[in-house]
Amino acid sequence: FLNQECVKKILAGVQEGKRYYGCMALSIACFKDRLPREEALKVLSEYAANCGRTTHAYTMREASATLDWVYRRSRMGFYCKRMIEQGLISGYCGNCIIKR
Repeated sequence: FLNQECVKKILAGVQEGKRYYGCMALSIACFKDRLPREEALKVLSEYAANCGRTTHAYTMREASATLDWVYRRSRMGFYCKRMIEQGLISGYCGNCIIKR
């Protein structure tokens, strides 16, 4: 999941107001790829740095809380349609594994 075009786009950072949704998508991708929590935190650390600071910085505390919420669930779905609805991506990727 982390190799999908849409996830890479989100990892590059999103604007304020969408950062939580981006973090949720990345956390689910990490979960689906079965990354250990420590490795997933490295991914989210890169994401937080890429989001930059606008009015408020996106902190690792926020990212970690989202990751923990996802990792406590036994089943999490990865939904491209939801990411489109949230404005994180504009459409399905060319290599979409969900749309197949």
